[in-house]
Amino acid sequence: MYYFINIQNLEDGTSPKTIAEYNDFDDADAQLHYEMWYAKSNKTNFKSIICLIVNELGNTVKLDLWNKPEPVQSNEDTNSMEG
Repeated sequence: MYYFINIQNLEDGTSPKTIAEYNDFDDADAQLHYEMWYAKSNKTNFKSIICLIVNELGNTVKLDLWNKPEPVQSNEDTNSMEG
């Protein structure tokens, strides 16, 4: 038995959480990959996501996380802020 845990931090300030039970590690792993892909594809809605697969003993078998990259400022933006 494996448990898939998904915690999302969205741009609107909400933080949905999911816990799902799988009999097979491969099924839980497929869900983890899908959720990570979905978050990275919908960057406008997601600030971060963490996904874990935990076995029936409570040990974390797999962990993946993603944080939305901060926008990079150009030199022109930096110079205009200085004065």
